[in-house]
Amino acid sequence: MIDYFHRMGILGVANRLRMLADRLTADAWDINDLYGVTIQPRWMPVFLTLTGQKRMSVSDIARQVGYTHPAVIGILKELRQAGLAETFTDNDDRRKTYVRLTAQGHRMEQGVERLNHDVEAALEKLCQSTDDDLWKALEQWEDQLMCQPFRYRVVQEKEIRERNGLKIVSYDDVRHHDAFIRLNERSLRDYFTLRADDLEEIARLQETIIDQGGYIYMAEYNGRPVGTLGLVRCRKPQYDWELVCFAVDPGIQGVGIGNRLMAVILHKARQMGADRIYLETNRRCAAAIHLNEKHGFKTLYGEKGKDERYDVQMELRMG
Repeated sequence: MIDYFHRMGILGVANRLRMLADRLTADAWDINDLYGVTIQPRWMPVFLTLTGQKRMSVSDIARQVGYTHPAVIGILKELRQAGLAETFTDNDDRRKTYVRLTAQGHRMEQGVERLNHDVEAALEKLCQSTDDDLWKALEQWEDQLMCQPFRYRVVQEKEIRERNGLKIVSYDDVRHHDAFIRLNERSLRDYFTLRADDLEEIARLQETIIDQGGYIYMAEYNGRPVGTLGLVRCRKPQYDWELVCFAVDPGIQGVGIGNRLMAVILHKARQMGADRIYLETNRRCAAAIHLNEKHGFKTLYGEKGKDERYDVQMELRMG
């Protein structure tokens, strides 16, 4: 069994803790009987919080034991049904409800006090017989998970793995030509209206972009081309450069392809001494517009696109 958990690695932690909790819970029932304590083990944290208190609110109990509000309400309901706790309203403010132990609950306190004394002593000796301090380790785990839940830690590792699989590279006609055409054709079909001359223009990328001193970058994810973005001398004299041919494979989500492409190409523009960068897009490209704004682009008003499909114009001042 131990070898199995070792093979599982960190994934076995939850299972081992659950098995340990189940074993201790099973013993807890027998221990309660020894002391004449008729309290279910899962009630104990709430019951102990109420001992020695004249009254407590549900919120105070939840905060002290670390349970959710609904969980505490459920346990209090069972404690009331067992005759161990009761609710009452504040005499000065009838809107406030409090909880306290009943007379039967207070009689149970002595047995619980003796039980806890002996349980703590047994646990202390158990900890002393092991190499590691289980209580300290659990506190450290709880503190770490309180600061950052495990889900977010997994998300971080997912992002690291995906970032490591994503590369931005310069366009290579042999490796990327077909993918460049496919990605841009898909983008035009999805967000614009694809025209016959669009395909011809895309296929002439060497002539229209690279031979004109422009640049094309490709995003590769695990070796497969999944995005493209180009930088070309702008046809409008007031701008230095223009971003063109932005397209991302819609089947690859959450990897940050567009963000990485934009960061790399803007870095290149700065190296080239760019002052003002221009781009045209379509209102349907909401995600792309948001990405542009994230990188500092501002919407222009009064500018005209190369045709009616390009109804959003944006500018980035590099200064």
